[in-house]
Amino acid sequence: MTQILGPCINKQLKTINLLVCGLLFNSAAVFSAQLAASKDLFSLSLEELMSVDIESSGFFAMPANQSPGSVWVFSEQELNSSPIVYLRDLFENYVPSTTISYSRFAGPIMGVRGISTDNNSKTLFMVNGQNLNLKNHYGYQAGLHSVLFGDMERVEVILGPGSLLHGSGAINSLVNLISKNGSDHQGLTLNANYGVQESLAALEAGYGIELGEKRNIYIYGGVANADGLSPDSLMEFDNYPTTTYRNPNDDSAYQLDNLRLSSYISWDNIHFQTQFQQIKSSLNRYIPSPTYTTDGEDYYYQTFWASQFQYDWQLNNHSHIEFVVPLELIDHGIKFWNRDYEKSGRQNHLGIKSTYFYAQDNNKFATGFAVAQRQFEPGKQYFGGDSDYSEETVNADLIETEVFGEYTWQATDKFSVIAGLRFDHVSYSKMSLEDKQEAPSAISFDANNLSAFSKRLAASYIYSAQQTYKLSYQEGFRYPDVGYFRYIGLINASLAENDYAALPTPKEETVKSLQFSYLQSFSKLPLELDITTYYNRYNNLIDWGDWPASYFTSDDEFEAAYAGLPWNSIGNRPREDWSVESYQNINSEINAWGIELASEWQASNSFSVRATYAFSRPASINENENTLVLLNSDKSKWASFPEHLVKLSANHNFAHNWHYNVSFYYGSAVDICTTNDCDLKPEVLRHHEQDRVRVNLKLSNQLNKQLRVNFVVQNAFADNGAPVGAESRYGLANRGAWGDDEQRIYLGLNWAQ
Repeated sequence: MTQILGPCINKQLKTINLLVCGLLFNSAAVFSAQLAASKDLFSLSLEELMSVDIESSGFFAMPANQSPGSVWVFSEQELNSSPIVYLRDLFENYVPSTTISYSRFAGPIMGVRGISTDNNSKTLFMVNGQNLNLKNHYGYQAGLHSVLFGDMERVEVILGPGSLLHGSGAINSLVNLISKNGSDHQGLTLNANYGVQESLAALEAGYGIELGEKRNIYIYGGVANADGLSPDSLMEFDNYPTTTYRNPNDDSAYQLDNLRLSSYISWDNIHFQTQFQQIKSSLNRYIPSPTYTTDGEDYYYQTFWASQFQYDWQLNNHSHIEFVVPLELIDHGIKFWNRDYEKSGRQNHLGIKSTYFYAQDNNKFATGFAVAQRQFEPGKQYFGGDSDYSEETVNADLIETEVFGEYTWQATDKFSVIAGLRFDHVSYSKMSLEDKQEAPSAISFDANNLSAFSKRLAASYIYSAQQTYKLSYQEGFRYPDVGYFRYIGLINASLAENDYAALPTPKEETVKSLQFSYLQSFSKLPLELDITTYYNRYNNLIDWGDWPASYFTSDDEFEAAYAGLPWNSIGNRPREDWSVESYQNINSEINAWGIELASEWQASNSFSVRATYAFSRPASINENENTLVLLNSDKSKWASFPEHLVKLSANHNFAHNWHYNVSFYYGSAVDICTTNDCDLKPEVLRHHEQDRVRVNLKLSNQLNKQLRVNFVVQNAFADNGAPVGAESRYGLANRGAWGDDEQRIYLGLNWAQ
């Protein structure tokens, strides 16, 4: 399919470039973020947001002021009026307690409330409730690179665990992208976008039609390409970065190929959605030659086709049964610039979920079950060519079963209580790995079946129209991704060959979270204030770590374990430097607490300001027991996540249909050294351990009812800040990391019928 689409894409991109050039000369024109021109540009106020029905946090849609967790909703108006270009921009610049860092293996990582690891698995990404996280290792990382999200009506972000409703993966937060429908978005919309620095060219088209009551269709297509730009500052790619230097190349982590096709159909009690997305983006990884100049970079790609069928069987006025059948086919891999091969893998998911809903008077009840199968195959592809090398996966089949229930009691028109319980079980087949480099003769290994209980108890009290209180206790969990078993399987195969006992395979991660929220509205100012505090307790977090020599019963056993990993070569390194590494559960729990403050000042009908502040810090950590490299050397601070995050945005409508949005981001410096004997040079520490500041601007003009032009500047003051993120695997700033100090300009045009 990729071979068929490729020539078509190239032709489309040439057309886009011609179109955009025409826009530049004919309309002073601008970048757009995809939404109907006739809509109000302003985002919802905090008070209005609290009354919006949320789909993602409970079995029944409910107002945000009654929904468990910290709820943020971004409407199409807000997406349209904000200087958002890539999907990751939304979370970094507008969601409290959230930041975007980078892994040199798979690109952007969404860190939430202090937890930012080397993959994106702690946040669950969905489209209309369909889970799109890769279960091999990476989560939803590639999707954060996308510039194509014009088929989204709104984005719901829930900060806090969400496993009761969504199962494995909703550890720290969940994101649900809600599609447009044909009834609310009738007619044709077109968007043409251009990024000056990286030569980003994108074209999107959407069309909605209403065919009767409860019958509508919405279809969408988008294609984008970017040649890339050159960040100025890089780090030496070595075991321990020791210097920074300028990048002389034109290659960039902003190179991108992106194709997205989707449709959403509603026909009486039947709902069907399908989407195809292909993203190829360059990684935050530059490979220097011996002269320490960059020679090239690697590319991560993800292609998926996903569909979901839903049927609602109405039993009577108070109850119905919902049947959902999701299906996904996903390819993933890495292409290396300096090698004649690529590493790849594929996975599929097919399931069925049945849920019974009952609602009468002040009582609501939902219960159901789900069964699903996931299959993983290294080196194989659904949409491209196969390879001899596996990328972060193994041969495996998983059978997942779920049983769940939740009860909501509306005690009064002001007070409500929610209680729920869930049981999940996953069984792993015999796993195997066959790889031309790592396991040419193939190896096989076992993993223990896992089970998890999730509980939720939440209450909300609307004291008055100006005051709301929410309290919730929630639990979340995540099964280990199959990619984790690849490394431990290689070690255990070597141990078994030498008649030694196997190392334990990873078990599920869990979190218990207590959260309190308070919303106060001051009508005379007018000003709204939202205060949220939380305390999280994590157990069995999975991270990259060492198995110390003291763990093994003898030197021979240690040597056998060391020899299992393909990059370990016995005899080439001093024995004291040997390290047996794999993904594993850390050896103690980690506690974290934090506070989130959000305020919105509606100064006038045409001007508003929203500001958020978030603070997070580890707590009650035993320095001698905890091995998690998310923490600094004395376990008192985050090593890859800023303790202080400030985000501010201002919206203003002024004369002649002009509008601007200014966003401000501040992230405090992180302590990247996770060992007491940190051997980074002082100049490297100074380069990385500094505050990060970004100011972005979007200016738009509604020329007429159908046409809008826009202008976006990101990093308006070209602040070099710190390189974007650090990865937990090494506890250091990214090897090969780049400091993004470029000021970038985007131009585009939006037309709506």
